[in-house]
Amino acid sequence: MRRRAFLKSIAAGATVAGSATGRSKPATQEELPGVAIPPLSVEKRGRFNGRELRYAVLARGDTVSPVGSSATAEIFSYTYLAEQQAKPATRAVIFCFNGGPGASSASLHLSGLGPRRIRFGDSYDGAALLARLPLVESEVSVLDSADLVFVDPPGTGYSRGVLRGATDAFWSTREDSRACSDFIRIWLARHDRWESPLYLMGESYGTVRLALLTRDLMGGVSTGELPAIPVAGVMLVSCVENRTQLFSHPTNDSYFQAYLPTFAATALYHGRGSTGRSLPELIEDVRRFAIETYGPALYLGARASSERREAIARALATYTGLPAAFVTRAGQRITLEEFAGRLLEDKGLRIGKYDTRTVIANTTGMGDIESDPSMTQLQQAFGLAIGEYLSGELKLEAERPFRMINFVANSHWKTDFPDSADEYSDVSPLLARAMAVNPRMRLMTHSGYYDLDAPFMGVEHTFQNPLFPQERVFIRHYESGHMCYVGERAVHAFTNDVRQFVQGPG
Repeated sequence: MRRRAFLKSIAAGATVAGSATGRSKPATQEELPGVAIPPLSVEKRGRFNGRELRYAVLARGDTVSPVGSSATAEIFSYTYLAEQQAKPATRAVIFCFNGGPGASSASLHLSGLGPRRIRFGDSYDGAALLARLPLVESEVSVLDSADLVFVDPPGTGYSRGVLRGATDAFWSTREDSRACSDFIRIWLARHDRWESPLYLMGESYGTVRLALLTRDLMGGVSTGELPAIPVAGVMLVSCVENRTQLFSHPTNDSYFQAYLPTFAATALYHGRGSTGRSLPELIEDVRRFAIETYGPALYLGARASSERREAIARALATYTGLPAAFVTRAGQRITLEEFAGRLLEDKGLRIGKYDTRTVIANTTGMGDIESDPSMTQLQQAFGLAIGEYLSGELKLEAERPFRMINFVANSHWKTDFPDSADEYSDVSPLLARAMAVNPRMRLMTHSGYYDLDAPFMGVEHTFQNPLFPQERVFIRHYESGHMCYVGERAVHAFTNDVRQFVQGPG
């Protein structure tokens, strides 16, 4: 495509309304509260995965009015389109969502997938992480293989309700998914990308969103309409599809099994527990122990012999680095709060939940997210960087605040899951059903070894279930935390896995 034609097509994409969707005319900017953000369209160049590319950056808000909803919202997104010489309409496109619920797409945006990323060093002490980290060209960006769309659901980033008080109407699993489904359909129509393989990526709660979104894009009686849009693949980053494994009730044995390998990896990182071993060796050993020895012992409970309970306690102490006496008193059931507070207790330190490589002075209790080092230290880096990128580099004219993480949305969220609304909800069967209906759909998971919010062994257990066709399921782990792309080795491995997944099976 010649340069003039490329720019002309980009300009058209930035201004055409979503009339092709068959919707009524969206609300005008004057109807929106506050100051409107004009659409942005710029052309840039970069070198990604060894390829020189010219690409366009589009930033704009789109109005969505889901079927069955009385509210309307403006969803702001950031699109990256690489110039192609042939068949641009069939090029893969990845729609990326973060989680929360209530989180913007900022961390995935600067994760390395897109053309700019934060460069994290190998040090995870608070002083290094709280410094202003460099924003650099992402030489590992997957833009060479797919176009990218980073989406901020209502109430996050610059997205909001069209009328005052309307934003919170989308703070539920059902309405959030419907709004995001509408947005994707508007985007596909605007760019005439109906032939493009459609990929979805979600992080943390975003993985729950993807299960519902995959269902809503295909549609049916239960969703209120039939868009009939198939998904080529889903990528689940720090997956929390199955909340059973995250609920630390004393009788929930699967929780204690799922968390043990993460405890062991963390203890090894901090020089406790099974020292003198490589991480892969330790993971393989503790995984086998959790499945073959620890699980049956938990099921036996008080029926296990005293000798067996003592042997289990000694093994747990070795893996976790915690005193055997404490493990025994805990009934061989260690919660993440106990582990995080006790592992480095002798140093007066507590480890982070979202990245256990981070530490903070153990002067406050668990539960308050603002005192968790893996949240405050890492998110601060992304918060500063997204502001620098949007207003400094892209020159986006936004006279309203960017909402990095909206905890009001999080605290008011309504969990109207399709099958259950309690702590034991599991939406993974929705993905299994989608894979059964669409025999070409594939699934990949991405987990960090140092993530106490979404333990990697729980992800393995969920997606190695016979419900899922194993030849189309790919499970990947990284030496990182909840944001599994943080760190130079991790970001290279993560983006390479995404690229291979989009390029084809295997």
